[in-house]
Amino acid sequence: MISLYHKLEKTVDVSNIQTILSEHPEMQILWNRRHSLTRPAVIDREDVILHIIFEAIVEKQIKEGDPPEVRETYQKLREVGLSSHAARGNIVRLFRMELDQGIKERKVFDHQNYIRKLQFLGQNPKKLERNQLCPCGSSKKYKKCCMSQEQHLKVFPNAGVLLLGADAYFRSDYLEQVGSDPQFLEVKNRIHLAEFLEKQEDLEGTLLYLQENVMVFEKENHEPGLENALQDVIFLCMKYPQFASTGLENVERLISLNNSNENLGMHCCDKADLLAILKGPEKAEQEYLNIFQALPEFNFARYRYALFLNEWDQKEKAIEILRALVNLSDQLDKETQASAQELLDELCPPQQIDSKQ
Repeated sequence: MISLYHKLEKTVDVSNIQTILSEHPEMQILWNRRHSLTRPAVIDREDVILHIIFEAIVEKQIKEGDPPEVRETYQKLREVGLSSHAARGNIVRLFRMELDQGIKERKVFDHQNYIRKLQFLGQNPKKLERNQLCPCGSSKKYKKCCMSQEQHLKVFPNAGVLLLGADAYFRSDYLEQVGSDPQFLEVKNRIHLAEFLEKQEDLEGTLLYLQENVMVFEKENHEPGLENALQDVIFLCMKYPQFASTGLENVERLISLNNSNENLGMHCCDKADLLAILKGPEKAEQEYLNIFQALPEFNFARYRYALFLNEWDQKEKAIEILRALVNLSDQLDKETQASAQELLDELCPPQQIDSKQ
């Protein structure tokens, strides 16, 4: 499949690709790194590299008027109210259907059939009689020609939209309010693109995607989104020690935002763990002591402290902290109590009773 990328890319101009990337700006990072991919860029059943290339192929057909029927169909769809992107997207759907059919049947691309099908786009299938001549111009009856494919020949107002996976940041009711705002779709897509690159072990590209979302929310002055985007960066940086310095910079920014005591406590714990990577466990130890003083009622910090101690080969001290914590059961929220007990059982399993006794 990756060889197909290179083959198809040669059929279009750089200007065509840049036009499409300007409409899908979240794809720029992956596009720049496409030559280092080790497997097809399929995300939620969509090959996103092919998505860009196919749109570029049709963009070239429209610009050059070759075949002329493509430009005519594009103009017809624009006249009925479709956006430029949606008009082209509907033609792309048809182009891909014809190409996939040829590959499936091991035949060369049928240009004439493609041109005939273009005549169908914009027609209302519900107004067509089974025995009338097919609008595609094949001279066959509709029932023996395009009727079986009418689902693929419908016109969709959002054709061409790239929507990868489930919502990354926003609840469904919030997305209903903003609709299909391209910028919010791009934000969601970047999360899934970052996950793909992480699986490819392209950690630099992963970080670039997450940082790009931070910049978007900063520009929009969207604080809830900014907090989520910063947390994504920090989480990645805590997983990969080479990014610890970047993680510390971002956690400092997150702490500076207005936060509840619970959020502030969590961010300070992240800071402590990053300090341990960068400057050693002593610095982290001091940071945890600062948290206990500043936020004495935030007991989850003690659970995080126990995790830190165990990570840095202080298992016995971690067990001591956890035992003291679970003894405060009447003062703990359910999450803290359950997490502390689970970790304590893992580090210090309850004695098994001999079944013979």
